[in-house]
Amino acid sequence: MTKDMTSGKITPLLINFTIPLVLGNLFQLTYNAADSIIVGKFVGENALAAVGTANPLMTLAIPVSYTHLTLPTIA
Repeated sequence: MTKDMTSGKITPLLINFTIPLVLGNLFQLTYNAADSIIVGKFVGENALAAVGTANPLMTLAIPVSYTHLTLPTIA
């Protein structure tokens, strides 16, 4: 499904565009918080440090991989 975002009022278009992005980020933050809690409680300090180090890398890797998966479909 395609939607023309070049015409009409910008506020509803912008809100409809950003809602999935915000929800995806909230789910990612919840996953990372739960992962840190579980690893910190049951595995130990070194594993928690590894999870804390990997969090920014995964935050960058997810949008990059999404871009590489969807870019070839745009023609």
